[in-house]
Amino acid sequence: MKPLTLRLLAYGLLWAAAFETHGQDRSNPYLKSISIPNAPPETNPPLVSVEYPTNGQQVGQSVIQTLITATDDTRVEAFRFSVNGMQGDWDWAPGMQWPWGAPVQLNPGINTFEVECADYWGNLASTSVTFDYVPGSAVTSQNVGVSGPTPQSVPATSESMPASGLVLDIGNGGQVSPDYRGKTLQPGQTYSMTAHPAKGFRFNGWSGSLSNSRPKLRFVMQTYLSLSARFKDISRPINITTFPRANRTVTSPVIATGKAADNSGVTNVYYQLNDSGWATALTTNGWMNWETAALSPVPGRNVLESYAMDDSGLSSRTNRLRFHY
Repeated sequence: MKPLTLRLLAYGLLWAAAFETHGQDRSNPYLKSISIPNAPPETNPPLVSVEYPTNGQQVGQSVIQTLITATDDTRVEAFRFSVNGMQGDWDWAPGMQWPWGAPVQLNPGINTFEVECADYWGNLASTSVTFDYVPGSAVTSQNVGVSGPTPQSVPATSESMPASGLVLDIGNGGQVSPDYRGKTLQPGQTYSMTAHPAKGFRFNGWSGSLSNSRPKLRFVMQTYLSLSARFKDISRPINITTFPRANRTVTSPVIATGKAADNSGVTNVYYQLNDSGWATALTTNGWMNWETAALSPVPGRNVLESYAMDDSGLSSRTNRLRFHY
C-alpha cells in the first residue's frame, strides 16, 4: 500500500520580500499583498487544523473533500497543498473561500495529511492526520494504528459531511443556481447547476469529483460528492491621480493623492517619482482613497507614476503625469 501525503501550507508574509518587490517587478502576476494599517508585529503562530478527514478515520471513497481551518492574531496569509511530497502552487488565503479544502484522490491503504501554515508575519504552525482508505468500505470508525488520541466513531453516512452530502465550493466572482449548499439531495437522483459569473469575471470551469468547462453541469448525487465552481477575474482595476494635476505648477510640499477601484478588490497601489523606485501608497479605506509619503520633487519638471493591483494579480494601466515644482 502506497502512503499518500497531502501537505497544506498556509504561508503568509514569510514571502514579505517577494511581496514588497512586486512594486518594482511586475513580471509575476501571482504575487500580491495587502497592507493592514497599524497592524503591530506579533510572534504567535496561527492555529491550524484538519477538520476532515479526522485522525484514525476509515473512508470508503476514492475521492474526498479535505477541509482545513486556520486562524491567527493578525491574518492567515496564504496556503498550498502537496500530495505525496509534490507541492502545489501557493494560494493567497484572503482571496479564497474559508474554510479551505480541495478534492483529493486517494490510494488504498494508509494516507497521511500534513498541514503547515504561516501568518501575515511569517509565523509557522503545523499539524497532521493519518487515516485509512478501504475501497467500498462502509466502516469509518476503526483506529488505523496512528499515534495520538483514539478517533471518534464516524457514521458511514453523509452525516459526517454537510447535510446534503455535497461539498460545493463557489469561488469568488460568481454564483451558482440552484445553490445546493445545505440542501438535502437524494442519492442516485440527477441534478443540474449553472454557474453565473459576476461582472468583470468569466467562468473558469467545474472541478472536483467532476470536471466540465461549460457553465451548466449535470450530476448524479452520491455520498461525499465534491464540486467547485471557479471564476476568473478579467477586469483590470482602475487607478487615478487626483493631486498633483498634470502640467500644473506645485509650490507647496507634495503628497500625491488618488483613488483606486476594482470589481473584486484592490490590494495595493504603487507609485514612484522620477524613476526613483516603486513604493507602496497608504490608505485607510481599502484604497478608495490613497496618498503617498511626502515626495521630494526637483526644481522644474517632475514625472509621477502610479498603478493599482487587485486580488487576482491584475494591474491597472500605469498613470504617468508631469508636473512642475
